[in-house]
Amino acid sequence: MSLLNTDVWHERIFDGAWSAGNGEAITVTEAATGATLATIGSADANQARDAARTAAAAQREWAATTPGERAHVLRRAAQVWEDNASEVMDWLMREAG
Repeated sequence: MSLLNTDVWHERIFDGAWSAGNGEAITVTEAATGATLATIGSADANQARDAARTAAAAQREWAATTPGERAHVLRRAAQVWEDNASEVMDWLMREAG
């Protein structure tokens, strides 16, 4: 399975899980060709407010972790990036042109 599997997030937002957004769907196009890369969801004002509250709570939890715990999370994120670098770079190049 691909890291950036569009079937998982097609017309969805992430609010702790992939779910339908109450805003309009957004088409993401390849800058160089105009081809559709994906269609993503968007949140409405209520979902955005809920996301801000969730983020504020998560930040407090993150601040309470030790530097070693934070380093472990960041090293794991770096490893996922490295393991999937060619796929991520391809998407970034196609989206940004």
